Amino acid sequence: MGIDRSSSRTLLPRETSIDRGTFFRRFALLLSVAAVGVAAAGSLSRRYTFVFNASPSLEYTVLILRRGPVTLRRDALVAVRPPPTPEYPAGLHAKRLLGLPGDCVRIEPLRRTLVWRINGEAIGTVRAETREGRPLAPGPAGRIPLGRVAVGSRHPLSLDSRYADVGWLAVDRIAGALIPLW
Repeated sequence: MGIDRSSSRTLLPRETSIDRGTFFRRFALLLSVAAVGVAAAGSLSRRYTFVFNASPSLEYTVLILRRGPVTLRRDALVAVRPPPTPEYPAGLHAKRLLGLPGDCVRIEPLRRTLVWRINGEAIGTVRAETREGRPLAPGPAGRIPLGRVAVGSRHPLSLDSRYADVGWLAVDRIAGALIPLW
């Protein structure tokens, strides 16, 4: 006498497999909801704050801002307050320290474009206009003076010190160091 299992029910959930992309999207959503919940409940303290980066120019989306003075270190992640422009609303923006006081900045023509170099290293190209079509002027060139830094990223659409709208930022425009979470 055999057992007919086709009509039997189990109380255990069926195993489902989800693809890797779905898993990471769900995990990212969970992390985002958790981070928003913590941020909504209040900052970790007056010195630490969650920062959400919506720009594609940096690889991180969720960071922690540690307010206060930072050690000027090349490639460090920092939160800055650049001068507001139509594309750059007032507020904090996540950038990397790319040029330090004393570094040599050059903007050189190469074929049909301009190349932004710091200490001879090509950082990126200088666009002629924003995505919205507003003209962009190249930023300053020469030696970065004391009390100033060049900020930006290697992303081709980054609005940073390679443009006159941002230029070399005064060190007091650095709000603090950024610690990447995700």
